[in-house]
Amino acid sequence: MMGSRMADEPHLPTELLIYIVHTVLADSFHTIFSVGHEEEVEWQLNVIATLSLTNSVFRHIVADSVRDLMDLKPPPTQEFRAREFLGDLLALGKQQRDPSIGPSSTADRAHRFLSTLLKGYQQFVLMIALRTMFHRLGKAKTDIIPLNALVDRVTAKMLSQLTRVRPRALAAPLRRMAETERRLSRILSRGTSASEVLPKLVDSYTDSPSSTCMQQLHNALRELEICTDEHVYVMHNYQYASTVVPFFRVLGIAEDAQSLDNLLAVRQAHSMCASNDLPADLPTEIVDPHALREATDLIARYDRLRERWDALDPGTALVCLPLPM
Repeated sequence: MMGSRMADEPHLPTELLIYIVHTVLADSFHTIFSVGHEEEVEWQLNVIATLSLTNSVFRHIVADSVRDLMDLKPPPTQEFRAREFLGDLLALGKQQRDPSIGPSSTADRAHRFLSTLLKGYQQFVLMIALRTMFHRLGKAKTDIIPLNALVDRVTAKMLSQLTRVRPRALAAPLRRMAETERRLSRILSRGTSASEVLPKLVDSYTDSPSSTCMQQLHNALRELEICTDEHVYVMHNYQYASTVVPFFRVLGIAEDAQSLDNLLAVRQAHSMCASNDLPADLPTEIVDPHALREATDLIARYDRLRERWDALDPGTALVCLPLPM
């Protein structure tokens, strides 16, 4: 009777079992890299053996997955290579946290075997190291765009290579982090483009106030607001948030935005508009009610944005990762 009942029990679809195994493997690999401490990832380091012992279905799925990931022949080679992969992933995780750790066995074995996924994790460490390095070493605004473009190219190359990882699901956690880095890079590029026009527009408006120039100032400020919203969204629960300098703290952007403080006449009008105590020598274009509303709105928007930046990041304490060996 018991055997009959067990035979009648419903079984999970194979597709769901594959999804479960791939999700557990991907999370385990990523945890090994992220934690980087052997005593804290003992279960993850044994995940392949553990899943294989669950039942015959899991064993076949794990074997196929590892073979595809490593592009290997059947055991015993497969078993050895899997242990090697997990050990290298752990070594890379340790190295990115402690610059005093010298070249590990990863370097000794790299000429013999290096999976696409492991290469991806190495490129990710390199990408973060490059980003934090240029945030620290950039001496002028002109440094930002080419260095940020380099990070963007490294990210694009990494994402392209990750498409070759099979099973595809095993690269999902790393791919999400790479996509986050790409979005941060593009937010910085857009923020730089929006901020760098502000000083010229301020000078132009100061010399010859016009509604067109004021609208351009509003547009640039609006782009900085959008970049700020996107930065907050992208950074939510991002594992490497401590290594990220907010785009508005990168050299040049906040300074450009501060050029709005030079609109003394506009700020004066903003402070006096409530009492209608406007000075007689203000330019006609500023005294015009519509122009005055645009100008006061601009200053109010700038003040709100600056307060938001200060609330989001009172002062960045940058965590820099060492370059991978």
